[in-house]
Amino acid sequence: MAPRTKKPEPPRRGRDGRYVLPTGERLLSVTTTLSRGVPKDLVGWATWEVAKLAVDSVPQLVRMRGQQARNDMVTHLKGASDRVRDKAANFGSAIHDIAEAKVLGKPTEDPTEDQVPFIRAFENFIDDHQPVFHATELTVAHPEDGWAGRTDAHAELPMLAPGVISVVDYKTGRNVYPDACMQLACYQRAVIGWLMDGTEVVPPKAELGFIVHIRPEKYDRGYAVYPAETSDEVYGYFLAAQQVAEWATSRSKSALGDPAEVPAVAEEVA
Repeated sequence: MAPRTKKPEPPRRGRDGRYVLPTGERLLSVTTTLSRGVPKDLVGWATWEVAKLAVDSVPQLVRMRGQQARNDMVTHLKGASDRVRDKAANFGSAIHDIAEAKVLGKPTEDPTEDQVPFIRAFENFIDDHQPVFHATELTVAHPEDGWAGRTDAHAELPMLAPGVISVVDYKTGRNVYPDACMQLACYQRAVIGWLMDGTEVVPPKAELGFIVHIRPEKYDRGYAVYPAETSDEVYGYFLAAQQVAEWATSRSKSALGDPAEVPAVAEEVA
């Protein structure tokens, strides 16, 4: 009997924010690099979420008795922004999954009530721009430069750049931020890719980058398409941020040593 061959799998992102390649290499993900290597002023947003929850919790605060109840409420309020962030991330992931299924013609479960407007907005994007997809949800990497990530789509957008393949990213958050340009600059330069079944491929050569911002309450058609600069200069900024992210993720943990012992001379003086 012939030996059973192991089915290939695409690289998976671990909890440490790194992708493990079939070669065993561990590469920091693009999004982890951006979250840890690019400064973001989130203090105002976080305090706003805590303040809103505190006001909504006034009746409960009035009824509270005892130190333990107070401690529990402080912990609950402290985690307000984390819960809002995680909920938004999970919602965004669900919309991405449904969008991918629509592109591939796969069946999906009935969307929830809050998902419906976003799906309609994505369908409007498809109807308006008639994209020609070359890849969707492709895991890509540049081992020499030390990063990996997962693209939303490689596609031609005939209404904006006919005959040109672009890397396209879907965003569902309230706003689009400039560091998304660094994300697309990376994906445009990927040298290796993997399909969902683990098959290794050469990524489509993308010349441009576009961000599809899906926010039904913000745009007439529920979405807007933003061109993203993906120049060598932008990519250079990403590589600089990567150094900061590596420091924050791993190197900083071993940089500070243990407290030095008190010199013997000092002890004698004392």
